[in-house]
Amino acid sequence: MKDRQFTPDELTALEPYEDSITGNLTVEPVVGTSLVNIRYRHTNPELAQKVANTLADVFITNNLERQESGNSKADVLLMQAIANYQDKVKKESDARFGFARDNDLPLDNAPGSNLDQVRAQTYSQQLLAAENERRNKLAAYEAAKSAADPFSNPTVQKDERIIELRKKLSDLRIKRQRCFKNSRPNARR
Repeated sequence: MKDRQFTPDELTALEPYEDSITGNLTVEPVVGTSLVNIRYRHTNPELAQKVANTLADVFITNNLERQESGNSKADVLLMQAIANYQDKVKKESDARFGFARDNDLPLDNAPGSNLDQVRAQTYSQQLLAAENERRNKLAAYEAAKSAADPFSNPTVQKDERIIELRKKLSDLRIKRQRCFKNSRPNARR
């Protein structure tokens, strides 16, 4: 309920009533609370009750409007302060993150972003992969070494150097056979 602005004539006309109301009105605070007792004296009890209740409603409405007005201003100021602090925290956090990143320091706020820890984890993964590869190659070597025909091992058979060497060996065998055929003096033709 917004305050209605009275004209000067209306204020003059209401002045005797205002004096009558304030003269018969008693407002007493209740000790230990923020409450008040409002009493209005009049010869007509119903009118006295209506005036007291209306004054209480006006007081409550004015008090709420005053609080809301204060709250609105406080809300705006609080929101501005929060925005300023959030901006300040973001800038400080970015600066701290940049410093930590530039100096290879642990970054507490970002999981897994400690550069030394990431490096150690990467090295550990590489070591495990290398150890697995070594085990596989050692097993293939042992299998080839203990086999009757070392070239029968599938890993050995797939090796390109072995394939090339087998091809050269085959070519050399063919040449050898030709040489033997050509070198026999009584070879049948």
